[in-house]
Amino acid sequence: MDEPIKDRNEDQLGTAILALKPNSLDDIIRKNRDRLQLRLANEFEIQNLHSDVDASDPKDIFDDWSLIAFVTKDKTYLRLIGEVRSCKKTKMTSIILKTDMRQNVVSTLSGSLYQLGTPNIGEPDLDQRIFICSFLHDVWLGLSFGVPEFFY
Repeated sequence: MDEPIKDRNEDQLGTAILALKPNSLDDIIRKNRDRLQLRLANEFEIQNLHSDVDASDPKDIFDDWSLIAFVTKDKTYLRLIGEVRSCKKTKMTSIILKTDMRQNVVSTLSGSLYQLGTPNIGEPDLDQRIFICSFLHDVWLGLSFGVPEFFY
C-alpha cells in the first residue's frame, strides 16, 4: 500500500492558522493596545447606560448574546453581539445608548431596539470573535490594531 504524501509545509500551515485564531476578546487586538482594548462589559458599564426604555417594538431578539466593551483612552463603548433569532446569524449592533435589564432590552445609536433572549455565559465563541475581527476590518480599524484578518 502506498504511503500518503506528506507536505513539509503542513505543520507550518497548521501553526500559522492556530496563531491567527483569536483565543479571547483580549486576543483580537494585537497592536496599539494602549489605544483600544476589547472585553466583556462589566456591571458598572451596563448600569451606567440604564434608562427606562419603551420595549414595545423591538427590531429583533438576540440569543447567545454578550455585551462587548470597546475601551479607548477616553471612552468605553458597548455593543451587543449574538445570534439574531429571526435569521440565525451572528450580528453586532451599533453602539448601545441605553440598557434596560429589567425588560431585557437595549437601544442603539442607530435608533434600533433589541430584545435580549438567552445570554451567553463567558467569552463569545470563536464564530463571534471572528465576526468581530471582520467587523473591525470593515470599519478600517483592523490593520491599525493588528486584528487577524477573516472574511465573514
